[in-house]
Amino acid sequence: MKIKEIEKDFYVYVFPPKEDNKFGYNIYVIIDKKEALVIDTGYKKHINKVLEDLKNKNIKITKVIISHFHLDNISGLTELKADDIIGSEDYEKTLDFFLDSDQHHLYKPNIKINQERKFKFGNFDLRISKFPGHAHCSILIFINEKFLHVGD
Repeated sequence: MKIKEIEKDFYVYVFPPKEDNKFGYNIYVIIDKKEALVIDTGYKKHINKVLEDLKNKNIKITKVIISHFHLDNISGLTELKADDIIGSEDYEKTLDFFLDSDQHHLYKPNIKINQERKFKFGNFDLRISKFPGHAHCSILIFINEKFLHVGD
């Protein structure tokens, strides 16, 4: 794992691909004092490395934004106890491809995006919009109108 600072209080945790794959995994983290907002969780092994690093810095993950509900973006959710899980209202359309409906509750967002939504986290202004494409439940995440997270 490598940690790269994008700008002050905004980081990407970069994980290499599996041996049989060309693509790695990225988890984005925005820090506000002792709290963190995470964009996507990767698999359990990925988010656990992020949790370990943040715990060593006495930082707690309080918010998670899921760009879309594919397993490589959500599997780490089961390791977290975040106050807010933010994702598309259409999350179940995607989960239906990968999981039985009795497992959907493990990944259910408590803040469902059904129209554009804006909020502030620390020094960051976030704007989230539905953007079906890669998945039925894909969303765009604008960060300070300077960065755009599109998922995969």
